[in-house]
Amino acid sequence: MRICWKPWDIKERTDLIHTLDSQQAIDALAEMELEAQVEVINQLDEDTASDLLEDMPPDEAADILGELSTEKSEILLGLMESEDAEDVRELMKYEENTAGALMTTEYIGFPLYLTAEEAINKLRELAPEAETIYYLFVVDEEETLEGVLSLRELIIAQPSTQLKDIMHKKVVKIHPLENTEIAADIINKYGLLALPVVDENEKMLGIITVDDVLELLIPERGKSELDSWLVVRKRQAKRGQAE
Repeated sequence: MRICWKPWDIKERTDLIHTLDSQQAIDALAEMELEAQVEVINQLDEDTASDLLEDMPPDEAADILGELSTEKSEILLGLMESEDAEDVRELMKYEENTAGALMTTEYIGFPLYLTAEEAINKLRELAPEAETIYYLFVVDEEETLEGVLSLRELIIAQPSTQLKDIMHKKVVKIHPLENTEIAADIINKYGLLALPVVDENEKMLGIITVDDVLELLIPERGKSELDSWLVVRKRQAKRGQAE
């Protein structure tokens, strides 16, 4: 059942956002339906709204901005840091129900010739900003997807081993214009936690995580059931990495 937020509900939520720090505000927004998120962002002053959108995962920010008027959306994008705004604009260009519209640009991509030790050290810096670290994608200087490895495989590798020597070269991937149901089917079929999205030249664009397609994979179930399914899926993926 879809929740309809009443005007005073939105005001209460907007007032609450003002009392929270940035991360708490983002977490609070994440608990709301998209309709409520849009209303709250509309109620906030532009500086506060743009700061929040800037700190949110780009795919979530793109969903919200896509529901705003073109004028309001452009104002908020103009107030965001240029790199963050560029990521969000890139996601907003994809039509609804496409893989591109589901993906996030927050993934970890490492160069081919990085050693396992160097990758682990770099991972410590990048992990807080990444959507997921279960899979590490290996790319060349043009950001072409060359391979993938699991976090476990990275940790147990000899420190001096280069990623090109331990990565899996056969990578399941998807084009951004493919239908979301195809993305969901691929994730379900292969038991993936993240599916890389590439363009026609195999350049890495982003990833689609399993939680982004949960409602497509398990329709008409409550959030608690979906969360339970995700936990099971993660355990299965970890088991697969260990074998």
